[in-house]
Amino acid sequence: MPDMDGLETYEKFKNQSENLSKDSPVVILTANALVGDREYYLSLGFNSYLSKPIDPEALEETVYKLLPKNKITVSKEQETKDIEPKDLLASEMMVTTPPSFKDEFPGLKSFDFVITGEYYSDTEGLKEALLDFSATIPSIERELDKALDLLENNSDADGKKLLKSLLRSLYRTGKCLGAMKLTTLVEKLLSDQSEVASTATITGCKELKQELALIDEQIKTIKE
Repeated sequence: MPDMDGLETYEKFKNQSENLSKDSPVVILTANALVGDREYYLSLGFNSYLSKPIDPEALEETVYKLLPKNKITVSKEQETKDIEPKDLLASEMMVTTPPSFKDEFPGLKSFDFVITGEYYSDTEGLKEALLDFSATIPSIERELDKALDLLENNSDADGKKLLKSLLRSLYRTGKCLGAMKLTTLVEKLLSDQSEVASTATITGCKELKQELALIDEQIKTIKE
């Protein structure tokens, strides 16, 4: 999309007081289909989530779920069937009981393994994800520094745009890994809808960098 992406369009759609449809349900259709993406988009306020390529059955169930019941006409053939839409989010959240990540990774003090267990069911998969995340932390810190430099030098629009893109990606990763303090810091920064950088935004970015450095040090303990 030119100028705005889907998320920016959604924000403007919801925040325009003169928009007569601003309270209508909104479903996001996206190619982002990683673990945690659904939860991330629902946390932003979307009513439902569909991934590409489109699944016709999932599309029908989602539309049925969101339409007012007085707008739906059910054929006689369908009346004999169970057409209630399944709870897609609940079905995706069903996971096996995770192993004791706390015993396996005692050095990871910044992680809530109850949350981690919703997304990972084995230690090897989690270890690989942690090491992958650790490898990206230096580039994340560089992007944060770039955003901070823009914000501190009055390039608010560019700084906020760069920061928002970075935070969205970081939120999904942090939530899936169970890095809850990191996720909370990201949520706080994402909730700032102001056009200019505040002292709180700059302070929040610095706190985020500190938390990333702490997490990186903890992940290094599993490499040893």
